[in-house]
Amino acid sequence: MNTQSSPSQWLVGTSTSMLGDFTRHDLERVKDAGLQCVELTMFGGGADPSQASGMEILAARAALIADCGLRLWSVHLPFGRQWDIASPDSELAAKAVASAKRFLQIGAGWGAEVAVVHPSTEPIADEERAGYLERSKRALAELDRAAHSYGIKLAVECLPRTCLCNTSDEMLEVLDTLDGAGACFDANHALQESSEEFASRLSGRTMTVHMSDYDGVDERHWLPGEGTIRWSAVIDALARGGYSGPFMFEVGSKKGDEVRTPYDLMECWKRLLAEYTAERGA
Repeated sequence: MNTQSSPSQWLVGTSTSMLGDFTRHDLERVKDAGLQCVELTMFGGGADPSQASGMEILAARAALIADCGLRLWSVHLPFGRQWDIASPDSELAAKAVASAKRFLQIGAGWGAEVAVVHPSTEPIADEERAGYLERSKRALAELDRAAHSYGIKLAVECLPRTCLCNTSDEMLEVLDTLDGAGACFDANHALQESSEEFASRLSGRTMTVHMSDYDGVDERHWLPGEGTIRWSAVIDALARGGYSGPFMFEVGSKKGDEVRTPYDLMECWKRLLAEYTAERGA
């Protein structure tokens, strides 16, 4: 049975996707704002993970995170057509799995505790879904074993639209085939059921989270409170499931002309926690 966790004890962090090609100053602002941990995206911000130079940039970023006194909670493995572990192109899929294993080993070497992986790309036609699902399960089982051997935990991300794991049922089906892996619950990816229902269905299986808001139509990566998600209900579902990882923001760097800062994230979390506490009488 899961023991309910206390959201007031959760760490708060941000994905580096909001920071782009970040500098020491950017990370110092993250720490000054009161955030304690980060997820390092292994792509973007001028770093191409398919190139040695890109991996050197990423290694320097991981070292800088540690040097600034922040906890490297997770790494986000590259995703997209080139990195599709469920691709019907067997050669491409094999290369994607091999690359993912290498990234798992590298992330573990940097001290990351969790590695987030996408189970597929898209679009996936209805008649192709079963094939994609079986290929993804086989690939994820291989990655799960590799992650265990490297001392890092694998988190399969729920995805939107026609991607795999776009419903809690499909996510649970995938997780039931794996030994040590859990879920990465992305609140703005739940398009076929509410975010709080998705979080509740994953009770006890959520290993890490991506927190942002949306309009219920498609992912938006807005600041929580700017969209349709009932945040107190989501936080409650996670807490009832015993979730003890960080509240990891994955917010876009801008909304219109408004630039997001780490201070915005921390103020947002304080507001969400106060609302949750008031509603639950905790």
